[in-house]
Amino acid sequence: EKSEVTKIGLQVKNLTDAIRSRLRHNAYEGEQGVIVIKVKRYSHAAEAGIQPGDLITKIEDHQISSVNDYKDVLESYDPGEVVIFYMLRANQKYHAFIKIPK
Repeated sequence: EKSEVTKIGLQVKNLTDAIRSRLRHNAYEGEQGVIVIKVKRYSHAAEAGIQPGDLITKIEDHQISSVNDYKDVLESYDPGEVVIFYMLRANQKYHAFIKIPK
């Protein structure tokens, strides 16, 4: 599945077993979400502190389990809206506020 950089500045992929096996210490075992592959420099996502390797599990109250979920949810917000991304980084939960760009 092709994953281009989205307008907030993230490139994400489905969390497959192959990707899981390359992560340290079996990170994200049993978790669902999309893994951040790339963060565009100076993007809204970069400003929010999101890093490659983060696992996005929810956007607002929408569970994210695939790249399609991620794209569908992002497209449901209007430019200028600020949305909360819930993530795991090395099995630590955190969140970030990201403004949807025009």
